[in-house]
Amino acid sequence: MKKGDKFMKVLKIENKKCFFSTDGSKYISITDIGKEDIYMILDIIYSDKDYEMDEYNENVEIVNDVEKIIYKDIYSQFSSFETKKDIFASEINDEFKAIKEKYELDI
Repeated sequence: MKKGDKFMKVLKIENKKCFFSTDGSKYISITDIGKEDIYMILDIIYSDKDYEMDEYNENVEIVNDVEKIIYKDIYSQFSSFETKKDIFASEINDEFKAIKEKYELDI
């Protein structure tokens, strides 16, 4: 999802605070993230939409320790998903193809 000429940021660190967004315009504190928000962001990543995430590393200063822990974990999980999404897609397509053949479906 492009917002103008920029990529939508799904995870953002700004002014030593952590945020997430599912639409690229409204940013919410990372401490308020819920499972539906996580599913929406995973869908954005899986769908190859234009997005970016502010990288987490130990040098980034984040004032709130709770935000830091949550952001670090979520960033790590999203990054891992991002690198493995092609493998997941291939596995899903292979299973779907096998099911179609097994049940002689014409979908």
